[in-house]
Amino acid sequence: MPKSSSTTGPRGIAGVLFTVIVLACSPQTPEVREPAAPTADPPPPATVTRVERPPASPPPTTPEPLALRFVSPNIGPTTGGNDVTIDGRGFADYPQVTFGGQHAWIRSVTPTEIRVTVPAPARQVPAGDTLVVDVTIANPPEGNEGSASQTLARSYSYVSASPPPDPPAPATVAPATVAPATVTEPPPADNTPASADPPTAVADAVQTPPAEPATVGPSSLVASFDFEMLQEAEGCPPPGTAVRFTDRSSGDVTEWWWDFGDGATSKARHNDHCYSAPGMRSVSLTVSNDDESASTSKIVTAGM
Repeated sequence: MPKSSSTTGPRGIAGVLFTVIVLACSPQTPEVREPAAPTADPPPPATVTRVERPPASPPPTTPEPLALRFVSPNIGPTTGGNDVTIDGRGFADYPQVTFGGQHAWIRSVTPTEIRVTVPAPARQVPAGDTLVVDVTIANPPEGNEGSASQTLARSYSYVSASPPPDPPAPATVAPATVAPATVTEPPPADNTPASADPPTAVADAVQTPPAEPATVGPSSLVASFDFEMLQEAEGCPPPGTAVRFTDRSSGDVTEWWWDFGDGATSKARHNDHCYSAPGMRSVSLTVSNDDESASTSKIVTAGM
């Protein structure tokens, strides 16, 4: 019976060693690793674009409404040509100013004051009379900023100087009537001797009638009044715009007629009058009865 090969023999040992060597030298399966995900690049910094904005324009302002207060002085000659000031607010740069419809020459303009040269009136003012007119301010025409128009009624007076009084009429003297002289004839001649001296012819005395006296004389009515400023008066807030008028007329007066220079009138004998704005006015008083009348006027300055 043949011998069985033992693994422990030389061949067996060699085979075992070979096997070990082969196993040791056999390549190892490399570890498979998932490739790392690529790292994303950081985003570039945001670019800020600077936008230049125009400076904010101020909000549009509403133009101040046009308003007139008073004209100073509010009287002048009938020829015009005098300078006055118009007080108020909301005046534009190039307004139109009219006195009774007549255009005035503008000297200077501010938002609260206009200085103008007064034009001549549209009609002639009789001597001793007064013409009261409206004053109108018109800002630039429609479509321009601040366009407006306003009228201050009966706010300016053209005052005409009173004519000088008529001179008294000269006294009328009737011409003297001279009677013709009467001559006495001598008696007819006779035998009687003539007297030493012949009779003298004597003229009759001249009779001259007395001169009639002049009939010119003053009126029995004389218009006169006084006035004073009242510091406090009911219904007159601005101090100094209330005036007390006292009649001082003489004669048989039965009616009174006042014109206070601002469009207001009165038939009372004495008056307390309130002006709506300071200024100068021409105040007149006319007194009358059934047969005659008389007038007078004064310049009154109130609230100035």
